Amino acid sequence: MYFDNLCQLRIPYLPASEQQEYAQAREKALTDLDAAKARLAQARQDVEAMILGSKNVERVGNGRETLA
Repeated sequence: MYFDNLCQLRIPYLPASEQQEYAQAREKALTDLDAAKARLAQARQDVEAMILGSKNVERVGNGRETLA
């Protein structure tokens, strides 16, 4: 594209309050993603420990294992 064509493009304006909402939603999503990654890493460590026999599954219920 040439400069003249770029000048003709309309760029929508978002009010600052709406921009802030998007920014907060993004930050929350990133925080939730970090927490999920941490839980996944812990679950992998727990499974590895169970496979190696250094951690026992005490009880299985409600689709979740209670680890000893």
